[in-house]
Amino acid sequence: MNALSAAAQQDAGAVSPAIPIRFSHVAFTVSRDMLSGANLQRVIRFFSEVFGFIERPQYTKDGEMLVMMAGTVDQFVVLFGHDTPATANIERDHFGINVNSLAELQEFLRRAKVFARSNPDVEITDYAVSEPRVDVLPHKLHRFYVRFVTPCPLEVQYYEKI
Repeated sequence: MNALSAAAQQDAGAVSPAIPIRFSHVAFTVSRDMLSGANLQRVIRFFSEVFGFIERPQYTKDGEMLVMMAGTVDQFVVLFGHDTPATANIERDHFGINVNSLAELQEFLRRAKVFARSNPDVEITDYAVSEPRVDVLPHKLHRFYVRFVTPCPLEVQYYEKI
């Protein structure tokens, strides 16, 4: 019996189990000049040096598109060059990635700070820990935000079970 038919047979008041999903990619429009020449190389360096992403060069088109693979072929960031790039509410809009340990989170933060030393347009919201949650499995959320080129920041998270 598959998950959908099992869920359909549950009592009306029962909560059905979640169907497992994985996010595939995120795509943003950015200024065309950020995807050209030296700027393009800086963007590639940021995603590769800070997060270990790998450029998919077969998709790179000067001023038009950049695809950076995030570990596996089906997880990636796409940047599209545009004359009117996207904007965001910086205080709320973001996209997130999870890491497997506090040490990994701290390493990504270190790398972001190193990159920011020679790239003053990198924005970093420093490390923070949320209070333990009691409404779900008890945990602490460790996180920081970093933004470079994209209209909204990337939130790097680690969920510590307590």
